Amino acid sequence: MALDSTPAAAHVTTPSGRVIGIPEGTRLVFGRGPDADLVIPAGRGLSRRAGAISAEAGGAWVAREAGSYSREPR
Repeated sequence: MALDSTPAAAHVTTPSGRVIGIPEGTRLVFGRGPDADLVIPAGRGLSRRAGAISAEAGGAWVAREAGSYSREPR
């Protein structure tokens, strides 16, 4: 996902305080893999491409990526 100066329809704030804007009609993929737009440094309890946030007019959708598998700690 390439972010530019387009106004964001949604945003994500990371624990470090970084704000990532998600322009309308785009999506941000998150997970522990290096190809994710938002890399979350986690152990094997999080998939490489765990989910995505899709920005739409008036809001956003958060979805688990198909085929993603995250285990609950025991």
